[in-house]
Amino acid sequence: MSSPTHSFQPIAGALAFLVPGLGHWYLGETRRAVAICVGVFGLFFGGLMVGGIDAVDSGQFFANKAREVAARFTGGKPERVRAEGGDPIWFAGQMFVGPTAFVVDQIHHTSFKVLDPATGMWRSANPTEGRDPATGRPVPGQAPPSRRSIGRPNEIGTLMATIAGMMNLICIIDAVHNTRRRRRDVAGGGA
Repeated sequence: MSSPTHSFQPIAGALAFLVPGLGHWYLGETRRAVAICVGVFGLFFGGLMVGGIDAVDSGQFFANKAREVAARFTGGKPERVRAEGGDPIWFAGQMFVGPTAFVVDQIHHTSFKVLDPATGMWRSANPTEGRDPATGRPVPGQAPPSRRSIGRPNEIGTLMATIAGMMNLICIIDAVHNTRRRRRDVAGGGA
């Protein structure tokens, strides 16, 4: 027999957001923590392998919102980074992988996109232009730093990374609203 006990664990939820599985490790559920970590990161990085780094692309939507909030608290003027395209709806799911998704998105924007001098916006490089590492501006006649996967691979990679975020969201909720089952010791060795 087992009886459920419910507890509210906000620290476990915060840890589960920072690193998938860390919230369950904090709660003492080591096997579950390892399974969550391997599952979420495996699916997320598998999505990057299938769809390339372009599978995680917020279009700087969330970074701009964070800059606006920071500017309100500091009293400064928010610096907006403009970017073409991106997938902010998909990134809304991917961000639940935690800081890893934000780091991958930032690396994508600062290392693999080019700054279009005509529009002042970050965009994917054209097939015939490279990227100047110092300024981020396009350099004609070079290979692009990355190419967006054509068709299904990019879509599948984006979907895999988003599902990883949604899986971790479920794990975060599970860590916050922890339900443990306690086994009653049965005298006499009965079932």
